[in-house]
Amino acid sequence: MSSKSHNSQRLLMFAVFVLAISSLLPASFAGRVSFVPKAIVNFVLIPTTTILHGFSSSVRPPKTLPAANINTFEQLQAEYAAATALIRQLQFESERLRDENDQLRRYHELNGSANSLHIVRTQVSGSTQPPNPTLLISKGANHGIAIGNVAFLDGKLVGSIRFTTPLTAEIKLINSQAVQLPVVFKPTVGDIPEGSEEQYDLTLNTEDDGQTFFAQIDKDSPVEIGFWAHLYDRYNQYWPTEAKGLIVGQIIDIIPDPTNPYLVNRAIIKPTIELQRLREVDILVPDQN
Repeated sequence: MSSKSHNSQRLLMFAVFVLAISSLLPASFAGRVSFVPKAIVNFVLIPTTTILHGFSSSVRPPKTLPAANINTFEQLQAEYAAATALIRQLQFESERLRDENDQLRRYHELNGSANSLHIVRTQVSGSTQPPNPTLLISKGANHGIAIGNVAFLDGKLVGSIRFTTPLTAEIKLINSQAVQLPVVFKPTVGDIPEGSEEQYDLTLNTEDDGQTFFAQIDKDSPVEIGFWAHLYDRYNQYWPTEAKGLIVGQIIDIIPDPTNPYLVNRAIIKPTIELQRLREVDILVPDQN
């Protein structure tokens, strides 16, 4: 037997002896003794494991995570914004159509014998100033609009069609001179005139550039500030049947009438929309049957 094998056996026996002795010692001391062979083994193995790890990395490429696609995220944001805008537009159109249907139903309830109607919404492209203010709209005879059709917005009377071209039309506003406005007064905006109410004729107030109207009422009249003036041409002398019930304005003041202050009051009526600043209007167009 060679000296090398004798040395190996001796080292092995020595290691077994040390481990046996350390198992009999206290835990704190045994830990220090057992740490010595571990340190020696690590000292020998670390260079070898480093070489092997480098070799494996060269054979197998490192695993990397894909970078976030910023362009795709920005595109998703843009598509989300576009979808949100479309939904809002559809909601607006739905509300507008619902409002038009409600108004048409209201007109048919008010005028059971009226012709079938449809509403043409159009943009305002220009206007003229008092004493005879008008609005120029971007639709005309090609869209079914004719002279005498009623212009309104959200149930408020705007005026009537004065003349048309194939692609445009002009609206004569209710605060123009010589416009006849027979009305009845109702306490709430939703009341439908029944025909039995007393009818009043509005006069344009020229003292404030035609911004208000007035009507003469009796001193003991039940009409009060806040009442609404509904157009009601009982015999259709000045306005077509479908215009009945549209709101001309609201009473903002009641004062003694200068011509007969002891017996008559003057109700001041102001339109609730700025007629010459409108950007769009609706035209009531009877169906051609």
